[in-house]
Amino acid sequence: MTTCPSCSTPVGKDDRICPVCKNSLAEKPVTGFQILKKMDIILAAICLTTMIGVVLAQIILRNFFQSGLAFGDDLVRHLVLWVVFFGAGIAARENRHIRIDVMARFFSPRINRIVDFVVAVFSTAICLILSYGAFIFVREEYTGGITLSMFDMPVWIAQSIIPLGYLIISIHLALSGIAAFRNKEKP
Repeated sequence: MTTCPSCSTPVGKDDRICPVCKNSLAEKPVTGFQILKKMDIILAAICLTTMIGVVLAQIILRNFFQSGLAFGDDLVRHLVLWVVFFGAGIAARENRHIRIDVMARFFSPRINRIVDFVVAVFSTAICLILSYGAFIFVREEYTGGITLSMFDMPVWIAQSIIPLGYLIISIHLALSGIAAFRNKEKP
């Protein structure tokens, strides 16, 4: 006996469709989108874990050995950027970004869809503008040739998440807008 992944109804091993929610119970092939979905969560977790580890190492080294990691501050500062943008992309993908739901209670579902669409279009446009501005910023860092103390790495590599992150967020917001326009859940 197994359960339906959508409604948790117990179903038999040979059942192809859930008797309650009518969802297909057949194994679905893994798509590139699902791999990307897991990849950004894994990368965010790796960045966050690394950041916590470096901060703890800095605390221990400074308090007990009067020493520290020469690259620690730079690494943590740039890992914060990576964690923030991965987290914002995940929030946008799952439609969990900050929003005000007070007005949604007073509007009909049709008006809410229109509002969601307009907000998604506006948010996508803002994120694309920010992505372009961040790209110019990173390009200037590239031409400046500045390197970080950690591993003699060019600073533009560490900051490349800024335009990339805004671009990923804008893609997720655009998909939400399309879903609102089509009156469907985001893929």
